[in-house]
Parts: sequence; structure tokens; C-alpha cells
Amino acid sequence: AVALERKFRAEAMHAYSEQLEERVKERTIELNRANDVLRQQIEERKEIELKLLHDAHHDSLTDLPNRSMFASRLELAIANKQRYPENLFAVLFIDLDRFKIINDTLGHHAGDEFLIEVSKRITKCIRGHDLLARHGGDEFVLLLDNFDYTSDVEEISARIIDSISEPFILDDKEMYSGASIGIAHVEPYYRSADEVIRDADAAMYQAKSLGRGRMVIFDKSMRERLLEELELENEFRRSLRDREFECYLQPVINLNTKQPLYHEIYVRWVHPSLGKISREQFRQVAEQSGLILELDLYQLRAACELLKTWPDAERVGYEPKIAVNVSINHLLQSSLVQKILNVISEAGVSPAALVFEFDENDLNRRSQYILPAIKKLKRAGVTLVLDNFGSGLASLSYLFSYPFDYIKIDHRFIKSLPRSLRNLRLIQSIMLISGHLKFDVIAEGIDSYSQLEALTEIECIYGQGKYLESSQLLPALNQSSA
Repeated sequence: AVALERKFRAEAMHAYSEQLEERVKERTIELNRANDVLRQQIEERKEIELKLLHDAHHDSLTDLPNRSMFASRLELAIANKQRYPENLFAVLFIDLDRFKIINDTLGHHAGDEFLIEVSKRITKCIRGHDLLARHGGDEFVLLLDNFDYTSDVEEISARIIDSISEPFILDDKEMYSGASIGIAHVEPYYRSADEVIRDADAAMYQAKSLGRGRMVIFDKSMRERLLEELELENEFRRSLRDREFECYLQPVINLNTKQPLYHEIYVRWVHPSLGKISREQFRQVAEQSGLILELDLYQLRAACELLKTWPDAERVGYEPKIAVNVSINHLLQSSLVQKILNVISEAGVSPAALVFEFDENDLNRRSQYILPAIKKLKRAGVTLVLDNFGSGLASLSYLFSYPFDYIKIDHRFIKSLPRSLRNLRLIQSIMLISGHLKFDVIAEGIDSYSQLEALTEIECIYGQGKYLESSQLLPALNQSSA
């Protein structure tokens, strides 16, 4: 009995040991499985953290470093330059041409493909330790790190310009672009990355103003000029707000009857401290600052106010009309065209009493967008004039396609009369075309009797200039600010 009891206990102990061993084995497997899951989660978390870190410092489209990472690297370069002045660094600010056209015509997908291809082309033009980043939109910045000669910067810039000027194949279409590059050499006096990028950006805008597709190296005079332009823009805003412009009126004369065809209204700006600002200069400021629409509406309201006080046709012997110079920007959106018509309607003036003059150079840049707007103004009864004809590269097709009533020959052609027979023949040719197309020609800038005589001999009917009648200052007009 004792032996059987011992045997039973031994078997029970063995069974228990096997069960315990099995449970330990199962638990070990569970723990290993849990460890594997935990290890996988840790790896995934690390990957996510690395991706978040990468995304925080890289552009999502091109996978280039972004503005933040570029600024951090540039700060290190500035510190290096301050400690070791002999080391050479430079920042290139690269702006692409025609990106908006590609986006608008082929769509955003093609625009994205274009930017990716540009980033690849620029990368091939630089060294491995240089840093290329996407600054935003169609702008890239490049840090040339510790190069040997200043000529290296211009050589790399030229390679980039040449590379981007090669055709791009987007949606099976061949498209062309270009690059304007501003260069700022990193100097010890720089205190932040923003200062270097700002100066490279200023040089880039200088490059664009010189005709695009080129490079410009920053110098301190550019910054002074930019500050002057900023001050002028601020003063222009204040003067426009406080209505400090002077309005002048000059007629377009029928050279046969000596009666006015219409009067052109324009503004002059005489600043208390800066003096007289040329018309071309402050209109350029208005264009660049986005205030050209407000300036044109200022003149339009002045014209409407004057028309309401103008004597009627029976008293003056002609139909009163006033011309306003209108920026082509008004025609790029249908809502802006309607705003013009609303201003005229609210003033209680007939559109037939107004003449709108459009600059030929503006028409060249955006002709494909404005034809519907011009036709809308024509249907409303506004007289339309193509101003400064011959100053740019206007195609004669404009004269066939656009419903202009008059074209104004640019004053530079008139200035050379009567000594330039070539210009005289050119004016005659334009007059011949105008006769077939049912519009009339106005000679602008008649400043002498000899010029008037030459135009009279070729039977030019309309003219404008100080020899015929000088501009007259108008009294202050009570315009509403609506």
C-alpha cells in the first residue's frame, strides 16, 4: 500500500511538473509574442517620428528641405563666416517664369510635375554639400556652401538658368520656362538668415525687372532703393486716402473745326517733401502696390463729378466727353468691370459721356483675357481708345479684333516730325488702315507748329498736345469715397 501510494504521488508530481512546464512554455510564447508586438510598435513609432521629423523639415511635393531647415543651415553658415571670414558662402534666390501660365492652362497636376522636374534639374547643377530648398510657390533658395572662388557662384547660376530654359514635357505638351536669380554673398555683418534671404530676394526682383532669365548680385544700393520705393508707396497710400492729388484736364482737338472731341482727365502728384512725382513713376507704384484700381476709380469719380457740372451740348457747341486712363487690371475680372459700370450709374452719368483709354503695353501682356470685358464696356456705350499705339509690340490683329473707336499714336512718333519722313509715312499708313477699319487716329504730343503743320498736310483729323491747348488744373472736386 505504501509503495502504491508513493507511485501514485510520483506520477502526480510528474504530471504536475509536465503541466507546469507546459504552462511556462505557453507563457513564454505569449511573452515573446507580446515582445515582438511591442518591438514592432516601437519600430513603427520610430518610423513615424522620423517621418514627422522629415516632414517638418522637407517640402511635401519635391521632398527638398523646406524654408525652416534652410534657415537653420544658413544660420550655421553665418556663424561660420563670422568666425572664419575667409570661408565663402552665398545664397541664390531662384524665381521661375511662366509657372502661373502652366498652372492655369494645364492644371495643378502639371504645375506640380513642373516643380518636381525643376528641383531635379537644379540638383544636377550643384554640388553634393550645397543645400537646395523650396521657399514656396515657384521660388527656390540655394545655399552654396564653402566654395573656392566668387566666380563659382556665377558659373553655377548660369548652369541653372541654362538648365531651366530647356523645354519641359508636361501632359505631352512642350512648355518653356526660365529663371531669374538673385545672389547674396554671406558677409560677417549679417545677423540672421532672414537678412540674407531678404537681400537675395531683392536682387532677384532686380533681375526680373531687367528682363528675366538672368542673375543679379546684391549690393547695398538695392536695399536703399527698396526702402525709397517702400516710403514712396506708403506716401502714395496716404495721399490717395486723403485725396491730395491734383486733377488736370486736356482736350483732344478736331484739327479742322478746332472743337474738342473729348477732354482727358489725369492726376498729378506733388508731394510736400518729395516734390513733383512723375506720372509714370506713381502709376508704376500704384501697379506694384495693387492700388492702381483705386487710383483709376479716383479719376473716374472725378470725371463723373465734372460731367454733372459741365454745360450741355447746346451751350458749348459740342457733346461733352471726358476720358480716363484705365488699367487693364480692371478687365481681368467681370466683377471689376461691373464695379466700374456701377460707379458710373451711381453718379447719374451716361456711359456715352465717358472715354476709356487703355495702354497698348498692358494689352500686349494680357490680351487673351480682356476681350469679353472690352466688349461689355462697348455695349454699355463707353468710347474706347487704344493709347500709346506704337510704343510696344502691339499686333495689328488687335485693331481687327478689338472694338476700339480711336487709337492714339505714341508721342515719340510725333516728336520726330517733320524731320522724320519715315515716321510721317508710318502715321499715314496707320491712318489708311484706320479708314478701312472704321476707327480714327489721334496724334498725341503736338508741341510745336511744325508738328501740327506736318500732320495737317497728311490730313490727320485729331490731335492733342500743349501747342493746341495746355492742361488746365481743375478745382478740388467733391468726390464720394464709395
